[in-house]
Amino acid sequence: MGDRYELDLDCAYCKERNNDIWFAPTCNNFTFKCIKCKKVNYINSSLKAVKIEEVTLKDIEDSFFENNKC
Repeated sequence: MGDRYELDLDCAYCKERNNDIWFAPTCNNFTFKCIKCKKVNYINSSLKAVKIEEVTLKDIEDSFFENNKC
């Protein structure tokens, strides 16, 4: 089994604090839905929330390769 984290992050859209976000990079769980505005946020490899429409291929590659090293 891989690592699992519980994070507290501010929504990238409305800045509402979201508590107890379940983050499991080895399970490819890289998003959360804001409790206030209901928009989906991406969790990048630096564990920061990013607007889903601003996620780049590099963000995805960094998250995948950082957490799935062989």
